[in-house]
Amino acid sequence: MNAMKSMEGHTVKYLHSDSQSWMSLPELPIEYFSRRILTRIGNKVGKTVRVDEHTARKTRGKFARISVEMNLNKPLVPKVQLD
Repeated sequence: MNAMKSMEGHTVKYLHSDSQSWMSLPELPIEYFSRRILTRIGNKVGKTVRVDEHTARKTRGKFARISVEMNLNKPLVPKVQLD
């Protein structure tokens, strides 16, 4: 979303700061390859958009993939602890 605002004769443009990106989770144990758990992991980083179908069906076990929407104005989350 773009927004225009006039400030003391200057026009300032605010750009949409959210971005959707695929996250790869290498070496994640296969027991965590469920939509519920992967959605919780994604929500710790941003907002989970979707879980890769191969990941959800556990057909490729080298890494999990989830699509997450993140606010680029906030610092990136370097790691997530699973409870």
